[in-house]
Amino acid sequence: MTKIGYARVSTTDQDLDVQLTKLKEQGCDIVRSEKVTGASRVGRDELNTIIDFLRPDDELVVARLDRLGRDTRDVLNIIHECERNCSGSWHFERFSHDDPVDGLKCGLAVDSCC
Repeated sequence: MTKIGYARVSTTDQDLDVQLTKLKEQGCDIVRSEKVTGASRVGRDELNTIIDFLRPDDELVVARLDRLGRDTRDVLNIIHECERNCSGSWHFERFSHDDPVDGLKCGLAVDSCC
């Protein structure tokens, strides 16, 4: 199993350090980051690389849900795409793919943070 971390900030003058530290603390084997708006998937090459790379038993880790997508639909579409591409699990903040209740809590958290 590989833990793959993803960090994103929207502008080049923002700092990735807090997210990168959290991902390292979570024990990520690989960390990909980018400075690009989350308004669309266009230009989010690191995220697309991660989604293409995910294999069964890999774990996708993000420091905060709003770093994955701009709104609820975007985040849930990305989660769905990861699952469709054989990702074994995901971990966002306090939520784990392994617990079905966490899936619901994740959706509710997306609504509240985005």
